Amino acid sequence: MTTAVVLPPVVPCVCAGDADAAVKAPDFQAVLCGLLEDLHFRYCFLARPYDHSPTLTSLELTVHSDDRTRLPLLFERLRERGYLPLQCLPLAAKDRRYDLASSGDSGLRFFSLTIRQGYPKGHAFSTDGQILSRRENRDGSWMACESDQFYHALSSVRWGASITENQAMHLASLASALGPVQSGRIAAELFGEQLRHEIVAACADGQWEKIAKKLKFQSPRGKSGTFFSSCLHAVAQIESVLRRWFRVGGLYIVILGPDGVGKSTLTQKILELFGPLFSAERILQWRPQFLRPRPRYSPGFNPPHGKPPRGFIESTIRIFAVLADYWIAYPTIVRPLLARVALIIYDRDFHDLLVDRMRYQYGGPDWLPGFAAKLLPRPETLYLTLDAEPDIILGRKNEVAPDELRRQRVAYANLAGELPGSTLIRTDEGLEACAAAATKAILTHLSDRFTRHQRRPVNQAGGGNSTHRISSPAVPANRFNIQEARLTVNRLVGLVVGGKSWLLKGSLAIVDQGLISGSNFVLSILLARYLGADQYGAYALAFSTFVLLSLIHQSLVLEPLSVFGPSIYRDSLGRYLGVIMWLQIGIGAVFVIAAGSVEVFSSFLRGSSQLAVPFSGMAFAAPCVLLLWFARRAFYLQLLPGQALVGALMYSTFLWLGIWMLVRGRLLSPFSAFLVMGTCALLTSILLLIRLHPTVRWKGTEAWVAMKEVSERHWRYGVWALVSSLFYWIPWNIFYPLVAQSSGLAEAGILRALLNLALPITSAYAAFSMLFISHAARLGHEGGWQAVKAQAWRVAGLFALGSGSYWLLVCLFRKQLIHFLYAGQYSQVTTLLPLLAISSILAGATLGPAIAIRAMRAPSTVARIYFGASLVAVLVGIPACRQWGFRGAMFSILLSSITAFLTGFQMLRSRSRAALPGIERVASIRLEKQTQSNPETV
Repeated sequence: MTTAVVLPPVVPCVCAGDADAAVKAPDFQAVLCGLLEDLHFRYCFLARPYDHSPTLTSLELTVHSDDRTRLPLLFERLRERGYLPLQCLPLAAKDRRYDLASSGDSGLRFFSLTIRQGYPKGHAFSTDGQILSRRENRDGSWMACESDQFYHALSSVRWGASITENQAMHLASLASALGPVQSGRIAAELFGEQLRHEIVAACADGQWEKIAKKLKFQSPRGKSGTFFSSCLHAVAQIESVLRRWFRVGGLYIVILGPDGVGKSTLTQKILELFGPLFSAERILQWRPQFLRPRPRYSPGFNPPHGKPPRGFIESTIRIFAVLADYWIAYPTIVRPLLARVALIIYDRDFHDLLVDRMRYQYGGPDWLPGFAAKLLPRPETLYLTLDAEPDIILGRKNEVAPDELRRQRVAYANLAGELPGSTLIRTDEGLEACAAAATKAILTHLSDRFTRHQRRPVNQAGGGNSTHRISSPAVPANRFNIQEARLTVNRLVGLVVGGKSWLLKGSLAIVDQGLISGSNFVLSILLARYLGADQYGAYALAFSTFVLLSLIHQSLVLEPLSVFGPSIYRDSLGRYLGVIMWLQIGIGAVFVIAAGSVEVFSSFLRGSSQLAVPFSGMAFAAPCVLLLWFARRAFYLQLLPGQALVGALMYSTFLWLGIWMLVRGRLLSPFSAFLVMGTCALLTSILLLIRLHPTVRWKGTEAWVAMKEVSERHWRYGVWALVSSLFYWIPWNIFYPLVAQSSGLAEAGILRALLNLALPITSAYAAFSMLFISHAARLGHEGGWQAVKAQAWRVAGLFALGSGSYWLLVCLFRKQLIHFLYAGQYSQVTTLLPLLAISSILAGATLGPAIAIRAMRAPSTVARIYFGASLVAVLVGIPACRQWGFRGAMFSILLSSITAFLTGFQMLRSRSRAALPGIERVASIRLEKQTQSNPETV
């Protein structure tokens, strides 16, 4: 149905976009202060008002915790005074930002009111009572004292916010008023004595860029930095993230209408008016373009209405492909953007197909588009349907016949009546009238959402204690509340599941890794069941050879790619990936030559035919599979595991279908299995590479220069990466032959059964590591060693916490789990599970410093970390395995894990700084700028 839009009455006010800008903010501040006084709020402003843009003014204050329950009443009074509440946005911890709008003779004006709580509940670095007890009354409003204002202004720098010109001027004036001694004391309390003089100097000269990155990664100090406060702040942060995810603050608009009605013009007007309220902007056309994005440029205009419709089958397939595009993009692109308070505008969406089928060349069944529209994801959407007289539309774009245009206008009007939250807007009355109607619709949509999200009714909120006069001294509100702390800790268990945005990416990475590993596992089981012992042994030998070669590929190609891609070649990623493509071709040629050599030499061995044929299949499959690994890893460089997951889904689907056909046709053999594996990997790789767009065309000596440079970098890094991988492999794998040689194959099988329980958490380590190493490399390139060092501690904590939760469950139910997995066998390993759990947790924590040091391009240091663990495993493991069998092996694994853990964190602490080797970019692989266009085909 169509929504009637009416703005509330507005108090007269002056626009702040010109010389009268200083008048508007005080008007709002005066109204706000008057209402706060009338409602007996205990408050003070933390900074003076400042303009984010010509239409947005920000104010920042803190309110006594006992008065926060009456905030809904305050906003209801502001609404009565002509200030329309639009949004309540969770900020860090329990801080909130409230956006309001006011309209006067000079146009629309926005006000952002940020209400902060004291640390650890918020980012105001003093408790509420302390700030309020030192406030000062200035011109009828309560302001924090200059020392508290300076403390708060510096704390915002500490949390990584960029420093605007207004903030720099504010810091300079406060530092001048306080003097160098007092301002230096506050700086030292926040950031430490070593940065005290640099901060005071930055306040004086305004050169914050020099020390901004140093301040961003400093740990909390002083009274706010206790362990308990940090824990409470972390819980509040998780609550804030979950609140933003489940109650998004972004705006999702869909604009519909015939061609030429003015959709693009209105889109730009909406961005101009409402852009300052949102952190990001995204314009989409017809579909999210997650699957098969449109080309970046088009050679010319190609009207879609003149093309014939596609066939029945092709149209049906395309409908489901577009539906899949919407569903895959919603949790990976759309929802995260809305959680980050983004403005998303669709210039047409899927509903446009219900009216204008000629545009999309649809030739399928009539009922299918309507059925598919009901299956779309349903974020809270504002639909704006545009209409105008036919003569005006045809005068702008004459693409359809007049009769077809009249039919479309009626159909769009009917669609606007059916869609929820829809508004029909006329565009033939001038741009200003059209923009005014759209503005009213958006303001009403935001205001209605704000009202729905308010948890406390106004009459309940108004029941505060009126005896606390604003003019009276504020009572400290920082007394420790045991019940509140207990409730906060109890909520932690339910909140950790959501985590932050990177936890979603980590989950996608785990699913991606699990699909690839699971597909290969199913293939191995099927081959073991359907092949004879000799054939399966030949396959196992060929596959183990492939695993060994893939380890070389991982060390020389993929791991350097994860380090250099987000750092040195970040600005020329397309060309860098093109160079790696040529390296992949070279590696594939080496594999083919190696397999041919095996086939030649196998003629001198017994069972030569059974050995040569699997190696021939491996020669084809290996380059294709490694190409798939490269394509998937390239998406991890951009922290986009969802797109790598799409490749894993396609590969798994193709592989399972191919193996099923081989089993049904009784054609399953080592050669056919490798053939299907390689074919599926090649097809998936081609689809992923089309999306990646690597630059593979080179001219003259440019190709050789770039190839030489990249090869040398990868070789210098990869040699040590290969050595460190070998040292990482030894402590967990060398005991199988040792136990088998000293105690027999049965005990080696027992050890394998025990270590199988570590495989799920090991796969999780691998999945998260692919994300973290690229993120750490980018972080080190921008923030230096201190940034990466802080990231190492966070990664180590995450891995230890996650693996600890897993092993807690395993150890609690170890007897039942062993009995279920092994049908009553291997019960003797249950007593060793706690040792395995400790070893696994320590190994995960060690990955924190290992990832950080790898990201700083120092793989030789990583090799030294695991060299000690390998040495302990060999020196202790050999006599222990001879004396106690698999129990001695488990004891040696524990000792080697402890050694690696201690060595890794000692390396992390001892490296006070890590120089970035060669941040220069080479001219041979510069990124070329491309243009964009908006073709309208499906």
